Parts: sequence; structure tokens; C-alpha cells
Amino acid sequence: MKKLLSQLPDYKTNRGKWDFLYALLLPLGLMNLVVAIFLIDDHIAIHSITFSVILALLVIQAIITKNIPSGIPLALLIVIILGYVFFAIGASNSTGLTSDSIYLIRRWKIFAIYALMFYLLPIQKKELYFILLLVFLFSVTFLNSYVLVKYYDLIIINKGKTLPDASWINFMDLMKPYILPLDFYHHTLSLFNTLSLAFVVFLWNKTTKIKLLFVFLVPFFIFMIHFYGSRTGIAVFYILFFIYTLLYFKNQKNAFIKILSAFLVAISSILISYFYIPTLKLKADKFIEEINFYSHSSYDEILHGPDYRLPSYFKAFELIKNAPITGIGFHEIDLKFKNTSKPLNNYVFLTLVLGIPIGFILFISHFVHLFWIKNLKGINLVIVSFFILHLVYSISDAALFYIDYFYFFGFWSVALIHFKKAFDTL
Repeated sequence: MKKLLSQLPDYKTNRGKWDFLYALLLPLGLMNLVVAIFLIDDHIAIHSITFSVILALLVIQAIITKNIPSGIPLALLIVIILGYVFFAIGASNSTGLTSDSIYLIRRWKIFAIYALMFYLLPIQKKELYFILLLVFLFSVTFLNSYVLVKYYDLIIINKGKTLPDASWINFMDLMKPYILPLDFYHHTLSLFNTLSLAFVVFLWNKTTKIKLLFVFLVPFFIFMIHFYGSRTGIAVFYILFFIYTLLYFKNQKNAFIKILSAFLVAISSILISYFYIPTLKLKADKFIEEINFYSHSSYDEILHGPDYRLPSYFKAFELIKNAPITGIGFHEIDLKFKNTSKPLNNYVFLTLVLGIPIGFILFISHFVHLFWIKNLKGINLVIVSFFILHLVYSISDAALFYIDYFYFFGFWSVALIHFKKAFDTL
């Protein structure tokens, strides 16, 4: 940060005053925007004001310099905008617009807006990119610390006496109103920690002054992933753990033995977490219960059985067959799933509502960023990790319908491509 401040332009001339203001406010705005993403649900005005200031700075700078930069590939900007247009067309064509579809159309424009911002953002000093990643890490660390303090006070000190039901004590799903900040869900927080680990791996060899801090943060993030008890978060963590292990040992001697050792460490971690982290044990037991029911039940019994996720998928597939092109629309989905849960899968839900063609286009638009990845090194590995996280979350839950995750995904999906372009040219 000191290095960035020391590089501020001279402000004695009129042009110098603008350059000074631009060079000062842009980094501060970007840092504030990283934090504001976590505040979306309760303090969206902070995000909106910050974003508007940044975009205004970038537009004015482009006019003054008569140069339109390209912080991300133009093709990516076009694809994201077209994805938004197709979503809007699909929503308006499928049984007409509803208040829900209008709300989602307005929300989905954030992809295009973020893409425009990073398209106009010139390549910055590498120090700023490191600071933005660190701001994310410290924000996640603060959220984790808040959760642990609340949990300790509520459960350890007060023995859960203020909870309406003693069975809530270690069940993170139902603790959302009590210990999770800013209306977050436990699975979203778990995934924030997973991405934090990817950031730490990337930063490890980029800076030497704070390696000791990383030594403390890594086990803390891993513990919190298990503490939140999110099956999705834990699955993503071990998928990435396996990928990173393969990449690390692929050119090493006795790689098989080392990979086997890493695999055994992973299995041991799961078993230790299962027996010693109650939140994880409860979620794992529930998952095993569901699997046992599915394995011993017929299709009809599953469809009309307990309100698990699989029955909602079966019902969705039947409805998709009846309206494969246009989908059933937003108006019908509440009626069709009046007494059961809606399908907790981004792609099944979008295909059901908007039809197979639009659903497929939107699926591709979420991952088109990967076309710019040539190898699994450096920032590329972070980008791939991010989209693995998004794919698993979108399959296991209606991720993009959680506003905090939606803005998180919209920002980092294009920010990381901008980072890639920056690190490719630095």
C-alpha cells in the first residue's frame, strides 16, 4: 500500500489534480467493492455507490485520455452481455413476465455491468491485485471470527438456552438467524473459505513478508470449511485438494506414493472431522439417511416420499418434457411446486423455467471464461478452482438465487480474468 501511495501523481496542475484523484480513488474503490460484496444483503447501497464511483472514474478517464482500455477480452464482454440478453428474452417469452422474473432480470444485469467495469479498467500495478486478494482473505477471516465468537457465546457459555429447541444446538442450517452474520448461508461461507485457500496458494510465492500469516490462515480456513458443515463446501475442498495434490506431485519422484499419502491424509481428515465436529456429523448422517432411502426405494416411492432434493429433480424432468423449448415460466413454478421444494440446482431450475435452449446457453455463458485458460499454473489455477466451486455449488443448490453469492460470482468471474490478463502482461 505504501508503494502505491508513493506513486501518486503530482497534483499542482489541473490535469495533475484529476490524475491524483483518479490514482487515489480507484484503488480505494476497488478495495471497498471487494468488502461491499459481503454486505450486499443488508447494505447494498454501499456496493451501489462504490460501483457507480468506480465506473464514473473509468468512463471519465477514458474520455480524457481518448483511450478505451480492455481489461478483459472484448469477446468475453460480448458473451456475458448476450447471456444476459438471452436470459431476459427467455424470461419474457415463457408465459409472460412476472414480478419474480422482472426482479431476476434486473439482478442478472450485474454480470454485464461487472464485465463492463473490468473491460474499462486498465491494467494496474501488481501490488494492487495482491492487496485486493488480501482484502478478500481478511474479510473472510473476520466473518469466520464473528461466527466462532457468536457460537461460543450461544452454545458454550449459554448452553443454547435462548434457542427455541435444544436440537438446534449443533445444526448449522437452523443457526442461520443466530450466529451467521449478514443473512449468510453456511454453504456460501464455506465456499468463501475454499476460494480463500486458492488465493493463499497463489500468493504464497508472490510475497515473503506475510507467509507466517498464511501459516495460521490455512488451517483456520480448513477448520471453518468443516465447521460450517456444508456438504457442498467440503466436497469442493476435497476435489480441489486432490487436484492440487496431483499437480504438485506430477513431476516428482515416487509420485504414486506421495499421492497415496495425500489421499490417506484427506480420508483421515474427513474421519476426524466427522467424529469431532458435531455440525459436520449431523449433516453427514442426514446425507447417509437420504442415500439409504434412495437405494431401497422405487422411482414412485422416491417421487412421493420425503421432501429430499431428488424428488424435486424427478418432478422437474417430467415438467421439462412437457415444455422443452419455452419452459413452464416463472408464473407456473410456484403452482407446480406448491407443496414441495423447488429443484435446488441452478441449471435444472433455469431449464425448467426458460426451456432447454436458453438453459443451455446460460450454462455455457457461466463457464465461457475457461476458454482463455491454457494451463493450470498461477492465476489460471485459481480461475479453474473458482469455476469448479461454482459448478459444484450450482449443481447442489440454487446458488445464483442467493443474492450474496450472486454478486460474489458476478464480481470474481470477470475480476479473475482481468487479473489473468494483468499477470500475463506484468
